Amino acid sequence: MSKVIIIGGGISGLSAGIFLLKKGYDVHLYEKNKYIGGCCSGWYRDNKYIDNCIHWLTGTNQHTNNFKLWKEIGALDEKTNLYQADYFYKTNLNNQSIALYYDLEKTRQEMYKISIEDKNQIDKFINCTEKIKESLINHGKYKNTLNKIKGYFKLYTKYNNVSLEDLSNNFKHPLLKQLFIDYLPKCYSSFALIVSYATFASGNGKMYRDGSLSFTNKIANKFKKLGGNLYLEKPITNVILENENIKYILSDNDIIKGDYYIFSIDPFYLFNNLIPIDYMPKELYKRYMNDDEYITTSSYQAAYVAHTNEKFIKDTEVISLCNKDYNDNNNDKSNNVGDYKNDIKYYNKDEYKDIDEYKDIDEYKDIDEYKDIIINNNKINRVIIKEYSYLSNNKYNII
Repeated sequence: MSKVIIIGGGISGLSAGIFLLKKGYDVHLYEKNKYIGGCCSGWYRDNKYIDNCIHWLTGTNQHTNNFKLWKEIGALDEKTNLYQADYFYKTNLNNQSIALYYDLEKTRQEMYKISIEDKNQIDKFINCTEKIKESLINHGKYKNTLNKIKGYFKLYTKYNNVSLEDLSNNFKHPLLKQLFIDYLPKCYSSFALIVSYATFASGNGKMYRDGSLSFTNKIANKFKKLGGNLYLEKPITNVILENENIKYILSDNDIIKGDYYIFSIDPFYLFNNLIPIDYMPKELYKRYMNDDEYITTSSYQAAYVAHTNEKFIKDTEVISLCNKDYNDNNNDKSNNVGDYKNDIKYYNKDEYKDIDEYKDIDEYKDIDEYKDIIINNNKINRVIIKEYSYLSNNKYNII
């Protein structure tokens, strides 16, 4: 039986392992972290779970090929606990708000209410999204899909070279302009947003309620059940080459040998730290070295504990939050955070300059959404921040 060594315990590494096990290979997977999942994971800190990945999951529609794939590797089944959000995301500007709703017709009507002057552009956007939605739902259902494929590529060629900034500028109302550059960097293709929204509106982009770590643990359990060997906290520190082939790999001083090696890790790390960059495939090298054509965006996620009676916070509005330390250190042990609403103070960004935690506030002077951060007992709580991208016009995307 041939032995396969997989480096990297993310979804791709686990999936490769599962399919190889089904083919009869002896599979050993090495992951450097304490938890499985790579980018699709989470961790615990101070007994609180912090999720790091799934905003919404493609493949939640049971009639799609992606769902069949998730099911095959053990991630989903017909009974999986999924959540369909009311809207994809929401934009707030000047005391007005607009969302991209699950119901496309509702989005159309809400946009009309904001700006009937933009009716022509609104209809173009919604109609295009509806057509993409239909093609996604019907894909694979019919033997003759040529006409649908042609329709898809017609829309692709129309919007792919139109940036989100260009799409935004087609609208007259400031709120609608802002909507189209709030989710993805404004330099991105508008087609990327349209397909993402269509996926969500088709029911194929639901949320996995149990979190990213649970999601990947299900895949890992399938891997182990099939006989796979999983090693956590086992980083690969060196790759020893001989005659342009891998002789063995090292995890600190442990020698690991196999018949085949699969690297399911960041290529930049692989070819700069483990294998000489000369071995990087030419097409991949071209993309990594061409920052103008293949733009790299940076992002980070931040999570804050929010103590509230609300079971699920999904809007940008701060409800009633109370710092846990404040709650625990007072005689009144009431769980009703509304009891403490008089102790919650709201600050605008200009007032942060005197707060130690934000002593470098000048770095964030262009960010205008500090208004829904609260200070309570000299500590900061906030509704969870979903993701921040350096190229997204200095806007936060809030759950």
